[in-house]
Amino acid sequence: MSDIRRWTLLSLLGPEFIDNLQSSAVFGSSGSEALLITKDDHIYGAPKHGSLDPSKVEYLSGRRIRQIAFGSGPHVLGLSEDGQVYSWGHNAFGQLGLGHTLQGTSPMLVQGSLLGERVVQVACGGHHSAAITDRGEVFTWGLNSSGQLGIGSVVNQDSPRLVFLHNRFLRSVACGHNSTMVLTESGDVYGWGYNGNGQIGTGNLSNQHSPFFLESLAKTAVITQIVCGYAHSLALSDEGNLYVWGSNSCGQLGGNLLRKNLTEPVYAAKDVGRSLENRMSFRITEVAAVHLCNITVVSNKAGKVFMWGHVRGQTIATPVETRFSCIDDAFACFASPPVNWRMLQFVIIKKRREEIISVNNSSCIEVNEFSYPTYRSFLNWLYTDELNVDPDDAVVLLGLLELANCYCEMGLKVKCAAIIQKGITIDNAALLYATAVKYDVPTLEEYCFHFCLNHMTAVTQSEGFRRLDDIIIKQLICRAAKEGIFKR
Repeated sequence: MSDIRRWTLLSLLGPEFIDNLQSSAVFGSSGSEALLITKDDHIYGAPKHGSLDPSKVEYLSGRRIRQIAFGSGPHVLGLSEDGQVYSWGHNAFGQLGLGHTLQGTSPMLVQGSLLGERVVQVACGGHHSAAITDRGEVFTWGLNSSGQLGIGSVVNQDSPRLVFLHNRFLRSVACGHNSTMVLTESGDVYGWGYNGNGQIGTGNLSNQHSPFFLESLAKTAVITQIVCGYAHSLALSDEGNLYVWGSNSCGQLGGNLLRKNLTEPVYAAKDVGRSLENRMSFRITEVAAVHLCNITVVSNKAGKVFMWGHVRGQTIATPVETRFSCIDDAFACFASPPVNWRMLQFVIIKKRREEIISVNNSSCIEVNEFSYPTYRSFLNWLYTDELNVDPDDAVVLLGLLELANCYCEMGLKVKCAAIIQKGITIDNAALLYATAVKYDVPTLEEYCFHFCLNHMTAVTQSEGFRRLDDIIIKQLICRAAKEGIFKR
């Protein structure tokens, strides 16, 4: 979770307001605008005209906005918990998706082709917008001068248009300034739009008006995350390898790449981790970039945060280790402008729960089912909603997962699963799949299953697979068969 004190704009808020703050988005050409969401689901904009104080956005308050995306104007998209998209701000190119090009002075519901759809993610480029639905489809609208909408033409669109991707189920979308990238459920990447710096990854510098399949990347890795900077693109594989392409004018691709553009994805992890003693601990677990900036930030399995590129006006081509524990804080302090790449989440302090404090009248209760670090981390979670644990300590993580399952701590289960899946390897994938089934963690189960599916030959030869019980082996093999892994 981000430290609110690192965000200059948010540091002006009063202590009572901060105590009630749940999440925020900081945007604008100079990082001088923000949307603030409180714990009671009220939304405020800051600053208001002529004052630095936040003002309530009545229309959005109570609509359970869970994601904010923004463009260069800026234009802003808000995604509600029930899949509705709201837009406001600059609209010269139809980037609000409202069927016209009039300025949006207040939030309006985006309808058109999105009517009846449930959107699960929104993204913005400089002057275009994109949305992924729960059916795995992507809709785009706004400026299309370079084909960034992916609809086969360069005509601007003032309402959402479906992008045809041959029935591929999409899980996420990311936008550069004038480009768009999407990630499929199976780990493939498609891109389209402006390609003058090679950011689409086609191997040339020609703009792409329709989705282009990055076949070279698909032959090399199974991708789990994609992000875009102003004119560079990054992809993270399920084995923690980083691939980069596009503009390298500020060293934003990292490593020893001589500040030249790359027109195809290049494996950069070997350069990023060269100076580190323990390569395994450097396994990258998250990568971040945003279309307003030329900075790249990553975190590794050990929880360390590194950055490179355009860092506070300086060109930094070699990854620099920061003292941050959260990627978001690097954007607050070193991005130009200081804007967030995702919604900012803040710590929520809560009282210790009575049902956990005591289970009988004894003054001292001895418990030895789990290790001391496991219980300590669990109690810390109960007090603060923060999970402080060594991501390499599998014993503690699995113990926490069992405790979370026992006490119905769903939030803790989700956080443990997120950390565990970042450390998945060929050797432990099968055992982690069995653990996810045992403790009923669907997200971890699905992630482990698809990892096994993508590396089935290697996984079935691992020691971890041989340690599975017969029931889990049969379940895994039957699921894999339904996915067509045993094609003749």
